[in-house]
Amino acid sequence: MFNANRGYDSDQNCEKLFGMGMTPNIKQRSPAGGAARANRGSPSRRKAAEIYDPDAYRQRSLIEGIFGAEETRGHRLHCRMRLEKNRKRFGKALAIAWNIRALNRFVCAREKGHKIQSYG
Repeated sequence: MFNANRGYDSDQNCEKLFGMGMTPNIKQRSPAGGAARANRGSPSRRKAAEIYDPDAYRQRSLIEGIFGAEETRGHRLHCRMRLEKNRKRFGKALAIAWNIRALNRFVCAREKGHKIQSYG
């Protein structure tokens, strides 16, 4: 399943996803001019609109959060754009908050059955 936001709702994207054997779960764009039907495009886009699963789409933000944690630079806490005195003042609280967010992502990943690699 390919969960994506409205920016990926196009004829070509749906056609390519079906061609690769994937199921597009893309939130549909609203039609131009306020027409009643949004998917008058290609058969691929119509088919994607029919099989759209809003429950699976809601998990998209959770999955993006998990991968977002993996994409951060070196998994370290960065205090950018803060004055030196504020870094000293709030550094511990920011580190604790980061650890809680990271733990929450790991718990959610485990609930979804994703394997978590060890970096140790």
